[in-house]
Amino acid sequence: MTKLSKIFSPVLSSLFENLQDSVSVLENGVFTECNYATLKMMGMKDRDEILGKTPWDLSPEFQPDKMSSKEKAGKYLKECLEKGNARFEWCHTRPDGTQFFAEILLTRVPGSNDDKVFVLWRDVSEKVNARKAVTEIENRFREVTESAPTAILVHKDGKWLYANKAASEIFNLQPSDIIGENFLKYIRPDHVAKASEFARKRLAGEPVPDRYEICILTKEGTEKWIDVKVNVTEFNGEKAVIVNAIDITKRIEAEKSLRESNEKLRTTLNSIGDGVISTDASGKVMMINPVAEKMTGWTVSDAAGQPLEKVFNIVNAFSREKVDNPVSKVLKEGGVVGLANHTVLLNRSGREFQIADSGAPIMDDSGKVKGVVLVFRDVTEKYILEEQLKQTQKMEAIGQLASGLAHDFGNMITGIVGSAELLGAAMKGDPEASGHVERIKEASMQAFNMTRRLLDFSRKSKGELVEFDVNELILKTIDLASPGINNRKIKIIKDFKVSSSRVKGDPDQLQNALINLIFNARDAMPEGGRLEFSTSEHFIPEHTVNPMFLSPGNYIKISVTDTGSGISEDIQDRVFEPFFTTKKPGTGTGLGLTSVFKALKDHNGTVVLHSKPGEGARFDLFIPAKITGS
Repeated sequence: MTKLSKIFSPVLSSLFENLQDSVSVLENGVFTECNYATLKMMGMKDRDEILGKTPWDLSPEFQPDKMSSKEKAGKYLKECLEKGNARFEWCHTRPDGTQFFAEILLTRVPGSNDDKVFVLWRDVSEKVNARKAVTEIENRFREVTESAPTAILVHKDGKWLYANKAASEIFNLQPSDIIGENFLKYIRPDHVAKASEFARKRLAGEPVPDRYEICILTKEGTEKWIDVKVNVTEFNGEKAVIVNAIDITKRIEAEKSLRESNEKLRTTLNSIGDGVISTDASGKVMMINPVAEKMTGWTVSDAAGQPLEKVFNIVNAFSREKVDNPVSKVLKEGGVVGLANHTVLLNRSGREFQIADSGAPIMDDSGKVKGVVLVFRDVTEKYILEEQLKQTQKMEAIGQLASGLAHDFGNMITGIVGSAELLGAAMKGDPEASGHVERIKEASMQAFNMTRRLLDFSRKSKGELVEFDVNELILKTIDLASPGINNRKIKIIKDFKVSSSRVKGDPDQLQNALINLIFNARDAMPEGGRLEFSTSEHFIPEHTVNPMFLSPGNYIKISVTDTGSGISEDIQDRVFEPFFTTKKPGTGTGLGLTSVFKALKDHNGTVVLHSKPGEGARFDLFIPAKITGS
């Protein structure tokens, strides 16, 4: 008979033995009986391994709370005998050394004279380990939050429940001073409504920003800007709000300073008279000031992000070929660069500006180029005036020289002719001598005619201005000059594209200019060639850069083109100067092209040379067209 049979009936004893739960009996603190489930839980094979032993014999020396197992077991046994039961958790040690946790229920055996106690065991190791893991996580979370550089706070029902060390640094308060306070207390008054409304909607599940910037006030009243990230969480089974905050006061102040600096820069750039465009390192437009807007025809919004070449469209004034991108030049040379002279900016709407400009790199703190700034201004009027002034001064100086030479030379010729007349009268009886005198007079008259041409160059023409047809004048001039070119195997080609070719001017002066061009072409084609005369209409619009310095309006262009030897580029700027000639000594005076230039200037027009050595030459004569009815 087991000891249980002394306590229970055989039926109850059998039931005790077959219980799924672990059950045992303590008498005076010693195990006197246990069922099979107890042995299984303890990892034992026989009752003798447990019977006769105390609870602390089956336990580590100390429980997890550092209290000795013997002392703690005695405490709970005493509580059970006094109160009838006791419930607690206990750490046990199996024979193999492993430990496990059990939930223990001690119940005093009623009517027993001895200190008999029923022990109900239940293995709760998983529960205890899970709770321990949670505790460790909570402790670790607390460690992380306390050491986190960002402020972490929790509020529920409008009160702060938690604040870490970083939060106390932002508010300049101890965490204990924050906890329990209304979560709106330290928010700047004008931001309170926003924070309160966001919190209400968030807890109600309504859509609301989970990240925003807000201004708070410290205990001393100092303003601080924080970037907050807000989420709803659970705290003790109820909804709460967890707030992550970063102090962004320095960033806000820096942004404010930058805005103020940019505003000052914008005001400065908008008030200066130069155009300014800035780009990034790839040449995309970032900023453009009002002057640049006006000159390019691009607005700030349209230009932003566009390639510089599209907005800042520049060409050479004479060749009309595109000029190199200034950004590329700056990036390549790494310093300030300027555009070449005769650079023209083409406005988006077709207007043109002669510009002077410079480009400079924009560096970052490391010295790396992160963009380019271009500064340019309209010098169209100044450019035209300077070029005209230089040309005028040059021609005036040459004209004064020519005038002085002509007068002095004229006086000498007058003396020569007078002496020749006297000598001729004295030599009437000598035919041979009279012939020599006549040749002296002829040579003197040729010199006199050259003197008259010099005088014509040095002063305004006084010829009568009449209306005439350019096409007809060219035909008459060709007929007049034909005897001098027919023996040179030169083919004359006429291509008149102007139907109404009326102009007002001095036809004799213009005819003389054409004759000079014809004979120059003849001399450039000693083996023969082709000489072409063409006319066409030419229009110079307003607001365009005109390298010929002609006034806007309608012109008739007369082109005289030969297939001769051509003129080298290095002397093309000098061909219209008096006495300059490429012909052999004794074969030219150097006044032919000078008279052409003078004739066109007297008609408010101009002459332009286009030539390359070995490819012939073309002279374009521009004369203001007579508008019907004018």
